[in-house]
Amino acid sequence: MKIEFAEPVVHRAAYALANGDSRAAVYVSQARLVAGEAALLAARRSIQVHGAMGYTWEADLQMS
Repeated sequence: MKIEFAEPVVHRAAYALANGDSRAAVYVSQARLVAGEAALLAARRSIQVHGAMGYTWEADLQMS
């Protein structure tokens, strides 16, 4: 759900930047916040799903 919630916020920021909107900095800050939270949750969940494999070199999850 966090990824789905972050998508329109990121799109709004990109649209504001492309069209020279005066509030683009605010939209980019919001997008950075929600996208960062979604990425962190996805990384934590992927390590949890993979169990101990997430902490080994056999899976690329150690880089998240």
